[in-house]
Amino acid sequence: MMIVANTVFKDEKHGPEVISALSDVQLGASTMARRVTTMSENLTEQLDRDLATCKWFSVQCDESVDNTSTAQLMIFIRMVFDDFSTKEELLTLLPLKTTTRGIDIYNAVKSYFVEKKVPLEKLVSVTTDGAPAMTGRHAGFIAQCKGDPDFPKFLNYHCIIHQQALCAKVTGFDHVMNPVVKIINGIRSKAKQHRMFKVLLEELSAEYGDLLLHTEIRWLSRGRILQRFLSLLGEIKEFMQSKGEDASLLEDTEWTLDLAFLTDITEKLNYLNRELQDYAIYKNCLAKVKYNGNTTNMRSHLFRHHPDLASEEKTAGSQPTIDSVFKAKLPFASPRAASITKSIAGFICKDLRPYSVVENEGFRRMLTTLEPRYEVPSRRYFTDKAIPALYAETRAKVEDALQSAERVALTCDGWTSRATESYVTITAHFIDNNWELQSYVLQTRVMHESHTGAHMAEVLEKATVEWKRASSSY
Repeated sequence: MMIVANTVFKDEKHGPEVISALSDVQLGASTMARRVTTMSENLTEQLDRDLATCKWFSVQCDESVDNTSTAQLMIFIRMVFDDFSTKEELLTLLPLKTTTRGIDIYNAVKSYFVEKKVPLEKLVSVTTDGAPAMTGRHAGFIAQCKGDPDFPKFLNYHCIIHQQALCAKVTGFDHVMNPVVKIINGIRSKAKQHRMFKVLLEELSAEYGDLLLHTEIRWLSRGRILQRFLSLLGEIKEFMQSKGEDASLLEDTEWTLDLAFLTDITEKLNYLNRELQDYAIYKNCLAKVKYNGNTTNMRSHLFRHHPDLASEEKTAGSQPTIDSVFKAKLPFASPRAASITKSIAGFICKDLRPYSVVENEGFRRMLTTLEPRYEVPSRRYFTDKAIPALYAETRAKVEDALQSAERVALTCDGWTSRATESYVTITAHFIDNNWELQSYVLQTRVMHESHTGAHMAEVLEKATVEWKRASSSY
């Protein structure tokens, strides 16, 4: 690594300092193993939190064999959260060391779900791929899951690519494809005939300047060949007749209709095939560009169709330095900054801290240590925006909870602060659908009068009027 560091940072302004810092990094095998383990544990914790907070999730299972002939079951998960955002992750990789029957796959998946305490009640669908053991009617993986009372009622799907392949196999149009292949290869394989055919197309100003050579290739290329053959059908017939070859099949109306039908079918299959591949969509022109894990195609599209944007990108500046990356402040509206700000607001409310705590030197130093890029907002921001927003969010949740309650009981508690000011706190209690007691503090009011029954009743009545829109069950 130091060879790379000397090459990369040699001419940088702070190059010696960076190289010196990198030389102090512990890179022993055991150290790296511990750090990889720590990162793995952290990712697992994040996934556990997402599973706990998501509203619903679906899983996809794919069984395949690695280079050691061990069957591996990959489980992907897609989660949906309350704000309708989604997140997709690789949940786990389970080895199937013996057989790969439906019951084996089911036992491996069920054991993992139980061990990791995956909330199965949130499962809505399962997508499978691979062997028939996944979808067997009686002993398949899906059948085993649906027969398990721990699994909720869920939707199941099998990979649609298998259905596409089945459609491609059962079309039964060899009487169309075989003559097309023979004609194309006959024209393309002989250099003289190929040159003469291209000259004919130029003379007739045909839509295409040549035929695609066919070998036993995939349906994607087969569809393009059929489409071009159909477009040049008249020119091909004229060329074959000029060479004294039999072109009666090309004049057969029924065969021509089958050719057109097969062309349409393969085009539909090709469209589905293309849609299942990875594409990037440009915001400027909405063009779809395949990226396959790299940016070559996207950059080519940018330089060909948007040279002005490409030139801006080219002159947008050099690669950022390490110092600039770590000195750059988080944008105020970024998810990371917003999450920290919301946590501070929750800290103020939960621990009854004064707003001035955000201006304390010790508090700011602690946040700088935890996240150097974060700038603490002013006390005014928490007073006018952060705390009111958190209150509105919390109140909405309480209103939803009260709305779902069949009956609500209210309690009043009068108390006096250290400043000898009187207050009344009103709390709502109800039994939820799981027969668990839920309690929510609705409000705390200043009580200028004495704690008499009449005054307490007046305070309770005002609180009921303010909250009655949330529930009619008081």
